[in-house]
Amino acid sequence: NQWSLGGKWKVESEKITAEGDSVLSFNISAKEVYIVGSASSPQNIEVLIDGQPASQTKSFGDDVKSSTVSVQEARLYKLVKHSEFKDSFKLELRVPSGISLNVFTFGG
Repeated sequence: NQWSLGGKWKVESEKITAEGDSVLSFNISAKEVYIVGSASSPQNIEVLIDGQPASQTKSFGDDVKSSTVSVQEARLYKLVKHSEFKDSFKLELRVPSGISLNVFTFGG
């Protein structure tokens, strides 16, 4: 699994926080993908899977609605749910200013 950050981020030991419209990209092998994140007020992260809005795929997680996940309280958010393990796919998160991401986990 590989990842990269685009835009401006504040990187700390336990979290990264978007400071402006920012992007987090992953090249992943997994069945499911989760993040733990938070924001001081509700904000939406746009979720793309292999370059397509997540809702146009059949692989979006339970917390994704209309290709976005609404983040506020610090908790686990379910982003991707493939029907079976996928050897390689790209996940892109378009993250607005003020959202903090703490943990990324993968299942399957």
